[in-house]
Amino acid sequence: MRHALSSLFVATFLLLAPLSASAAEATFFGPIVPPECNCETVELPTGGTVASAADWGCILQVVQNSINFLVSISIILVVVFLVIAGVTFMVSGGNPHAREAARKRLGNVVIGLVVILAAWLVVDFVMKTVYDPNTVVNGSAIGPWNAILSEGSAPLCIHPKDPPTSLPTVPDIVTGGGTGGSGGGSCRPPSGGPCSVASLQARGCFGSAAGQAAQICSKESSGNPLNESRTDRTRDGYPYSIGLFQINLTNSFDVRVNGKSCSDAFSEPCQGRAVTQSGSQIGRCRATVTNKPLYHACVQAAKNAATNIQVACRLYDGDWGRWRHSANSCNLPI
Repeated sequence: MRHALSSLFVATFLLLAPLSASAAEATFFGPIVPPECNCETVELPTGGTVASAADWGCILQVVQNSINFLVSISIILVVVFLVIAGVTFMVSGGNPHAREAARKRLGNVVIGLVVILAAWLVVDFVMKTVYDPNTVVNGSAIGPWNAILSEGSAPLCIHPKDPPTSLPTVPDIVTGGGTGGSGGGSCRPPSGGPCSVASLQARGCFGSAAGQAAQICSKESSGNPLNESRTDRTRDGYPYSIGLFQINLTNSFDVRVNGKSCSDAFSEPCQGRAVTQSGSQIGRCRATVTNKPLYHACVQAAKNAATNIQVACRLYDGDWGRWRHSANSCNLPI
């Protein structure tokens, strides 16, 4: 009996030692809070920074890493207690009480190991039974159940919006402002706010065409600098026309953000034949967002009223062809 238990101890130890070493290497020495959750501030081209915070996916990733850490520690403790139980049994000699205590300790260790491994296997079995990893969302499969909230190397952070510099006026709201889509506002220049004629003239933009610019600005965004287009979206669902003048981030936002061009955040420009211009998919583009941190930083920069106006001013070349839909609605030259 003693020889059989000793053989069982040695075999179990040889099986568990690599497993514990592997688990320790994978999770014990890794950070509980992953680098993706290091939500740094985003620098704005107009100066200053915008703070960000960890999102729900980051919280769940930390919980998962904590569980991995506890499992690693548990497996190491199982090996330690298994060694203690085996040594106690082998040096017990003819003491029946010591041998019985060693047998109980060995049994408890084995039961503990089975519980640790069975808990994960049960959860994994249930999730694989009720969950289909091949479900397609936004053109791609969502993947394993324990990784659906992960974004790969992208920061798992919430990107806050800039505080609005003004709110749409009551007349703008009544006449159709604030619809959230390109060209969804009113052609009437607002009396106040960043889209007003006075505001645009104060920035030295558009010259004698400041009145027309105010109409375009009002039509495009209803004077709301935080406006994101509900129609102009990439193939994976991200809006690419942003801010007061609904600047196209894929090819027209000429401000470098964090040292990079915003067009680098997309697989291709959203222009010409790349954009569907009829039916329910109007404004949809076949491009995708390939650099999400850069995309979010560019969205924040484009929502800055002063930056958006400056870019629109540089894009204006004597007519409103770049804003053809709004210009036609407001009877402005294109």
